[in-house]
Amino acid sequence: MKGKLTHNQLKKFVTEYLELHHFIVVNVYAGGGVNSKGQYFRRKNVVGVSDLICQSLSGTFWAVEIKIGADKLSTEQQNFLKNVGDRNGIGVVVRKPEDIELYVQNYGK
Repeated sequence: MKGKLTHNQLKKFVTEYLELHHFIVVNVYAGGGVNSKGQYFRRKNVVGVSDLICQSLSGTFWAVEIKIGADKLSTEQQNFLKNVGDRNGIGVVVRKPEDIELYVQNYGK
C-alpha cells in the first residue's frame, strides 16, 4: 500500500492484516455524535484507549494506536500503551503499513 493514507485507510489495512494473521480485532470508536436534541455527546470509553484492541492466536493482548503524519500520542494514550506493556501485552503505534508487519514479525503471533 503506497502513498498517503488517511487514518481510516490505515486502520482498515491494519485490521485486515491482523485478521489475516488470525488475530481477533476490535475497532474501538471513541468519537461522539449529536443526539435528537441537537446536543453533542461523547461516548464513554476509557480515555486513551487504543484504536484497535486485539488478541493474537497465541492469546497475547495487543493494543494498536493508529497515528498519521505528525499526530502525537496524548498522555492518556501513552499511559494506556505503557499499562498494556506492564501487563505483558503488546502496545504499539502504527504510522504506516510496514509498521504492523514488523511488529507482527518481531513480537510474534
